[in-house]
Amino acid sequence: MAPEKAYGVLFFGKPPSGEDIPEDEIPGRLLFDRTPAYGPRAAVYVDQISVHSTGLVIHMECRTPGVEADLQEMVRGAFRVGVRTGGPAPLIVTFRASGRGNARSIGYWAAPLPPPGDWHLFAKWPDQGIDHCEWHISAAAFEAAKREIRPLWS
Repeated sequence: MAPEKAYGVLFFGKPPSGEDIPEDEIPGRLLFDRTPAYGPRAAVYVDQISVHSTGLVIHMECRTPGVEADLQEMVRGAFRVGVRTGGPAPLIVTFRASGRGNARSIGYWAAPLPPPGDWHLFAKWPDQGIDHCEWHISAAAFEAAKREIRPLWS
C-alpha cells in the first residue's frame, strides 16, 4: 500500500458511539523506537502510544526551532497521521490538542485495534517539509502492551 493511502481520517470531536476511549481500564504502554522526523522548519515525534482493549491513544509532538509559531494553525491545517496494518485501517480521531511556545501536543484515538502482527504509524507535515515519516511497531511489542491492559475496577 502506498504511504499516502495509509493516512487516516482526522477530525476533532468524539468518536462514533460505542468507540470511546475506555475509562475503566489502565492501558498498556507500547515500547518502540521513537526517533524524531525532521523537516527544514520542524520536528515531529511520537511521545507515547497507549494500548486499550478497543483502540490506541497516540500522542504526537510537533515542534519548530527557536521562535514561537502559531502551531495550532500550522498543525490543524496540514499535519496528518495514519496507521497501516495487515487489515483495515482504524478510524483516527483528534481528541486533544494543547501547546505552548514552539511546541504542540496532539492526542489521537485510533479504533479498532490493529490486527495481530507488525504495523506502522505514519505522519506527514508537508507545510513544514516533512513529507512522510514512519515508525515500525513490532508484533512482539504490540502483544506485550496488550498484555499490560488492566481493569481499573473489578
